[in-house]
Amino acid sequence: MTAQVTKVEVSFNKDTALIGDYLYLRMSGLYKGGEIFFPTLKDTIGNGFEVIEKGNEQIKDTLNQKKKSIDYTFIQFDAGRYEFLPLPILYKNGAGKIDTVYSNPFAIQIISIPVDTLKDIKPAKTYYIPPYQFKEFLPLVISIILFSLIIAAIIYWWMKYKKKTIPQEPITVESIYDNTLKQLNILKSQKLWTINQTKEHYLKLSELIRNYIEYRYGMLALESTTDELITAMKSEKSISMDILQVLNELLKHCDLVKFAKWKPTEEAVEENLSQAFQFMYMTKPSRIQKEPKKND
Repeated sequence: MTAQVTKVEVSFNKDTALIGDYLYLRMSGLYKGGEIFFPTLKDTIGNGFEVIEKGNEQIKDTLNQKKKSIDYTFIQFDAGRYEFLPLPILYKNGAGKIDTVYSNPFAIQIISIPVDTLKDIKPAKTYYIPPYQFKEFLPLVISIILFSLIIAAIIYWWMKYKKKTIPQEPITVESIYDNTLKQLNILKSQKLWTINQTKEHYLKLSELIRNYIEYRYGMLALESTTDELITAMKSEKSISMDILQVLNELLKHCDLVKFAKWKPTEEAVEENLSQAFQFMYMTKPSRIQKEPKKND
């Protein structure tokens, strides 16, 4: 025992136990300064003792000393007397030097449940099972009938009054334009850049414009880089260089916020919003004119 370790002890909570009983093993150490380290008992301590549970280490200060302890729960299914050698416990003093101290040896007696062999083995008792009465099952029967009626009513209603599928209006260039313009106005009114959501604002702005281009011109705008998209749009005869210049500047600013973590001023944000609306107005589709009525 080192000068700084006063006492280390390992013991079960009882000297004798029945097969299958829970056995509680405690490791404890009393020391001054430094630290002690108990061995880790993972699955067993040998001889068929299985670890059921490992407790948490507890440290208490008593009379200028520290008392450290940990509890384990074991189980044993074989009878006999079991003796264990002292367990090694490490002690590290304040200077960092490590010594090994040993606990006391410990033991336990495991006994089986005694059986009186002089008495005859009696047959198992028979139990009287009273006959079932219908009233005991009546609530269950009523519940099943009601549930069946409800299911039948739902099926009948669905078969008779099921809703016809409402044909959806086909997606047109005009509807895409109107919806995009509506979403841009909503985005503008949210003013996300004023609540530290500038990046979210630009991500949504870029998504709206690219989605519009994809439906308006049939290009893979959402999957293309800005340079790839601008190059592809140059082949579209209805798109002028002025339109491309506005779109290129708008998308490049969106890319700067998204990938380069650019933090635009409020004036720059509003300018990019204006460019988005300008691009929409410059690419506004021609409305389908109503056919004139034919003379009878």
